[in-house]
Amino acid sequence: MTQFINKLVYFTGFLGPIITIPQVIQIWVHKNTQGVSTIMWFGYLIVATTWFLYGFVNKQKPLILIYITWILIDITILVGLFRV
Repeated sequence: MTQFINKLVYFTGFLGPIITIPQVIQIWVHKNTQGVSTIMWFGYLIVATTWFLYGFVNKQKPLILIYITWILIDITILVGLFRV
């Protein structure tokens, strides 16, 4: 059961950023930022950074990998919001 949960954590951890790709496409490809909150995505960046640091300090590989991915997504969206 532990092995299943460990794999599930990776799967669901990366599913979140994957399902966020349409938001990235909306901003970068279609140049449409309507309805996208800068404050919300900045908040997500703070949360992701905090969880990444927690994972790093506690040597939790799933948290490190998942939240590095989220940090990259958050930064991509935020940069897009300021550029479009």
